[in-house]
Amino acid sequence: MAGLLFNSDGGSGALYAFEPPITPNQLCRVINSLEGTGVDTFIQSVSMVGFVTYGTKIGELYGKGMVEFENENFRRLAQNVIGLLDEGKDPLEIWSARTHELGMNFWPSLRMNDIHKDWVERWPSLRTRWELERPHLAIGKAMPDRYRNRYPNHTFTWALDYAQKEVREYKFALIDEICRNYDVDGLEMDFLSHPIYFKQNEEASGATLLTEFVRQVRKRMDEIGEQKGKKLTLCARVLPDIKTCEKIGIDILSWIEEELVDVIAPSTRGCLDVSADIRNFVAQAKESSCIIAGSISDIMVSQYQKKEPPRASIEMMRATTAALWHQGVECIHLFNFDCGATGIQHHNTVDSLIDAETLPLFSEEEYTILTEIGAPEKIKRKDKHYYITCDMSDLTVEEGGEMQLPSLIARGSDPKTFQLIIGDKLESVQKNKSLKAINLVITLEKTAQIPSSNDITFRLNNHPLALRTEGNTLLSNDPPFRKGANQLEIGLKDAAATEQIRINGIELLIQFRSE
Repeated sequence: MAGLLFNSDGGSGALYAFEPPITPNQLCRVINSLEGTGVDTFIQSVSMVGFVTYGTKIGELYGKGMVEFENENFRRLAQNVIGLLDEGKDPLEIWSARTHELGMNFWPSLRMNDIHKDWVERWPSLRTRWELERPHLAIGKAMPDRYRNRYPNHTFTWALDYAQKEVREYKFALIDEICRNYDVDGLEMDFLSHPIYFKQNEEASGATLLTEFVRQVRKRMDEIGEQKGKKLTLCARVLPDIKTCEKIGIDILSWIEEELVDVIAPSTRGCLDVSADIRNFVAQAKESSCIIAGSISDIMVSQYQKKEPPRASIEMMRATTAALWHQGVECIHLFNFDCGATGIQHHNTVDSLIDAETLPLFSEEEYTILTEIGAPEKIKRKDKHYYITCDMSDLTVEEGGEMQLPSLIARGSDPKTFQLIIGDKLESVQKNKSLKAINLVITLEKTAQIPSSNDITFRLNNHPLALRTEGNTLLSNDPPFRKGANQLEIGLKDAAATEQIRINGIELLIQFRSE
């Protein structure tokens, strides 16, 4: 199943972008923009927090009966969806028909939990009537540490507790409704928006219940697929680490072993992760029919201060996918790519919507990205920008951060080891001289006293590495990186003049000669 899967929330590119009444063509703006790219599966989110955006008989439509909204985007979405349905036009049917017209597979995506509704004072309308009438189904004050550490000001979460049978039955009914009543080729269960499913210390017992829930979904989708005469693909979007999945109650190994899902898309949340390591997923799925997708979340680069706005370049996207293809993934999954596209305007005023009808959704570079990254051979020997991803909140691991960077190294402490997976066979291109340049750039936090490179120790794959200092950056030309996982060890010498260094960036820029 090589190819490119494209997940869209439907808001920024269409439902937020047009004043009501929206037309079917405007509704399909994102889909239309994918024509001629490498995308073969279009995934449309049909969730708006706990609401849905189609002609449901089970769920709730956002904005029904409302006259005041906290946000103009929310108003446009509500009035556009309800307006289409009042005209007898179901958005889900329109999305499906247009996707199939362009020869792509169509999967709706349902968010299994979404905590945007926890910003009570900011967005009080984001809680459904069903949720408000059943507060006992929320995780409430018993939020797990992962949530509490990330959102310390929140004392209550409206995230649904999947230990409750009523929650599982409700979500199952929504999935059944979508698969039974619409022309879909599969469905994505988004467990990543947001990854909280059980109360603190109930994750282990809850995992059994969640696996049984997925088992029931698999069985029902197979039944519906048989009735329709086609296989319905089930995709699960999850956290990019097996142990972390298990900690929150997702027994991903059982899902793979029992082949409960067809595609697993392990991904970070909210930022592009060039340094993702999902080799364990690939290894676990090797004897299974389950496919691992190399999943990329957003095109925004977390804490990247060398580019404004911090939107991923084509070189960054090539590097990300090259590393994923090297790890053995069978396809690439994009999430929120359209939300960061340069054709998306700021939706704060009506005036900003004037050109939305004709403005291309993707820039020339963004469109080229979509034509290249769905096949490894298309990015071979093309310029790439590898880097180690920074935590979204700029926290070190010791402070609760989820990424390798930033990192604080103290004088006299053990060196820190950083991993960077390279998808290019650098040894061969260096030998045949098709490589123009390769540069390692390490960025230190600016302080009154920047240490010299002589005060810092560097080892690359267990071999000493020499770097030079330029301001608050450390540079190396032609560092001997290799294809696959590379280990870069950095330490501060005991005799260094400074007590500690904070590393904010590790980047590898590769340039190829024109063929």
